[in-house]
Amino acid sequence: MSPCMTSMASKIPSINMFFEKRTDDIRNYTNDASLYQTILRYARTNNPDFPEKREGHSFSAWELTGWLINNYEEYKEYYKDLSTRTTSKHIRIASRLERIKGILDEFIKLGLIQRLGNAKATRGDTTTSL
Repeated sequence: MSPCMTSMASKIPSINMFFEKRTDDIRNYTNDASLYQTILRYARTNNPDFPEKREGHSFSAWELTGWLINNYEEYKEYYKDLSTRTTSKHIRIASRLERIKGILDEFIKLGLIQRLGNAKATRGDTTTSL
């Protein structure tokens, strides 16, 4: 495979990304795999009847990221540090949001979640994807 094709192939989401193990300790998942699993757990908790019942509780990337700040171990630990503990929740979410949106786009490509449409954001005059 040429280098160009290798980089393209690595960008295609795969179900394997959920099970990637650390090379130094095969009992533990990588931080990315752990984050992916946590996001799926959140989505499943929001709509436990999916896919049988597609109309359920929707969520935005902002809501998910806020939940992750409080519940995902790596983020919780990061914001316990003396240098980050006074960071406002709004800034915490905003600083992680683009990464979470990217992950959600990968999940959509894999058919694990679906984009329902747009809704008015809870703050400001913008819209957000559900």
